[in-house]
Amino acid sequence: MPKSYSQLRLMQLVIGLGPGGTERLVIDMTREINEHAFVMVCCLDEMGDWAEQVTEVGVEMVCVDRQAGFDWRLGLKIAKICRKQDINVIHCHHYSPYVYGALAGLRQLGVKVVYTEHGRLSDGKPSLKRKIANQIFGHLPGSFFAVSHELREHMLMEGFPKRRLSVVHNGIAAGEQRDAMSTVKAREVMGLNKDEFVIGTVARLDPVKDLGNLIDAFALFRKKHDAGKLVVVGDGEEMGMLKNKVKEHEIGDAVIFMGKRDDVRMLLHGFDVYVNCSVTEGISVTILEAMATDVCVVATDVGGTGEIITDGKDGVLIEARDNEKLFEGLSGLYTDREKLNRIRLAGRKRIV
Repeated sequence: MPKSYSQLRLMQLVIGLGPGGTERLVIDMTREINEHAFVMVCCLDEMGDWAEQVTEVGVEMVCVDRQAGFDWRLGLKIAKICRKQDINVIHCHHYSPYVYGALAGLRQLGVKVVYTEHGRLSDGKPSLKRKIANQIFGHLPGSFFAVSHELREHMLMEGFPKRRLSVVHNGIAAGEQRDAMSTVKAREVMGLNKDEFVIGTVARLDPVKDLGNLIDAFALFRKKHDAGKLVVVGDGEEMGMLKNKVKEHEIGDAVIFMGKRDDVRMLLHGFDVYVNCSVTEGISVTILEAMATDVCVVATDVGGTGEIITDGKDGVLIEARDNEKLFEGLSGLYTDREKLNRIRLAGRKRIV
């Protein structure tokens, strides 16, 4: 590695800068490093909707336009960019960027490769194809990191060498704690009044997030308490299915779909409870942000979530794919506000 921070010439290698937790971390790291050293962003597929958040501070971005299937020539293309920009470290986020970054590192001698794996696409078992591939890629030069111990164990099962794989948990800037004024402001944006009990989530509308389970649990919540609003922030392939579920449960007047937003940290100030019901996670950035904002978190006990939340102390952990358990967790907080307040304050303290 460079002997001093100012000598660092870093490439952040990503799939793209579309809305997501990994992308949020990459943007925050890039903007911070840009204050002290050279940093650029290289995207495999497309720049993404959030690209402007790094280009507006003068960070260069390039896209190598990956096509379908494996293309070994991308490694040469990335190596050429490294040579032009005198890059000495490539930080690869997720598996595909690592594969091409490692190939670039082999081509451009002197470039160090750092690979961070942020999560899994599903909760299935490691694929045989990935195990075979990692007999090669898992032994290429580089430093390997998972964002949770659970994810590290999964990567070991995928064939990565144990001696080279470490854990660095995700972290965020804690930011400001919410207050009455910030809560009112956020709720005005969402079209809600200050007295509502607001349950919210922020996610790609993707099967791994299991948001249909949240809709089912919220329908049970409305049936029992005849109160509360559900706010869903994000967009994706499951939008139509989720809206159909809302219609089937006849709770359309209580569910708000906000779509893609760039002001998530502000909107979190308007939630009483934040829900993450994924079937797998690394370390969810939005869970961290919700806890930092002083919002009580209810989350499925999957991936690395149990490494940042202690059930009943600084969050509520539930079983995945179980709308009854999710309903019970939400209902318990609604009827016991003292418990809710105790957990949300402890959550903020945990992040700080």
